[in-house]
Amino acid sequence: MSPEPDAANGAGLRARLDGSLGAFSLDADLAAPAGEITSVFGPSGSGKTTLLRAVSGLTRLGGAVRFGESVWQDDRSRRFLPAHRRPVGFVFQQPALFPHLSVAGNLEYAERRADPDRRGAVRFDDLVESLALGPLLDRAPRNLSGGERQRVAFGRAVLTAPAVLLLDEPFSALDRPARARLLPFLRSLARQRGLCVLHVSHDPGEVVRLADRLLLLREGRIEAGGPAAAMLARLEDESAALGGGRAATLVARVASAAGRRSGLLELDLAGQRLLVPAPSSTAPREGESVRLRVPAREVALARKRPEAISVRNILSGRVAALRSDPDGPFTEVSVEVGEARLESRITDDAAAELSLEPGTPVFALLRGASLETD
Repeated sequence: MSPEPDAANGAGLRARLDGSLGAFSLDADLAAPAGEITSVFGPSGSGKTTLLRAVSGLTRLGGAVRFGESVWQDDRSRRFLPAHRRPVGFVFQQPALFPHLSVAGNLEYAERRADPDRRGAVRFDDLVESLALGPLLDRAPRNLSGGERQRVAFGRAVLTAPAVLLLDEPFSALDRPARARLLPFLRSLARQRGLCVLHVSHDPGEVVRLADRLLLLREGRIEAGGPAAAMLARLEDESAALGGGRAATLVARVASAAGRRSGLLELDLAGQRLLVPAPSSTAPREGESVRLRVPAREVALARKRPEAISVRNILSGRVAALRSDPDGPFTEVSVEVGEARLESRITDDAAAELSLEPGTPVFALLRGASLETD
């Protein structure tokens, strides 16, 4: 996979790694821009944790790793910065807190370790409030739940003021309210502080809600990568968790929450408006990214924008691909809406009557779309 141009040429992480650990081989080329969250998604055993460890310097493989103009590893010049000299914060799936220190002691230790040039990027009190750690400060790690330990480990990594934050299944033990608080905080942190985040998760919902960019890793190789919205069709195929027939998962932003009183949220998808039912709890805020699941059976197509119709959500797009359904007289149609892609399942007769082919302008009528939140 070729690197993303903006990450390769601007501030951000650039890594080309190859090598073997026992019978497993990693051969990965990646670019992760600063100020964005790049998620690595793939089946168990594909090398996601190994990739993060190699970037951090905890595992030594061949290749080169750079952040901006700083060279962390380069085999040609025999340069290799050990992990403790790389401005990296690493949050493991199993948090490794100092058992002899309280929660406050763990956080204060991290703050003291911060690079003086970046120290204070996140204030201690602000972080404690954002992660709801106040009631935990005097506790010992042994007296914390799994989710509480993960929150403390995440806060400790942030307080080291890293240039790159590596997250390996960091939120797997968090309950729904904790995720609802932490995920927007992480997105805001990356954007406002120009933090480069490389994030690994088996949870497709978490990936879709967090990621600006998505890399698909299989058997030690990055098969594909790009903006998250453009990669969602591939994510559908990779995730057995997203079952129930063909569907599209769309990333949109909350344009207005003013309609909550009427039970609706106004979303922006590629500059077009969508209205969806607001969740009964943990409603997303304006500007926050949300994901929508749209089954193919709930998407009708038209060549002209219909009028006087009860369907509220009509999106303009272009046909990207058509596939015949071997199980019946149906045609599956992929429709591009900006970088997003919808799926529609219509009869062969309807496809012929509409004269559909790749590139044909169409209007997609969304009869049903469910808002998914963590």
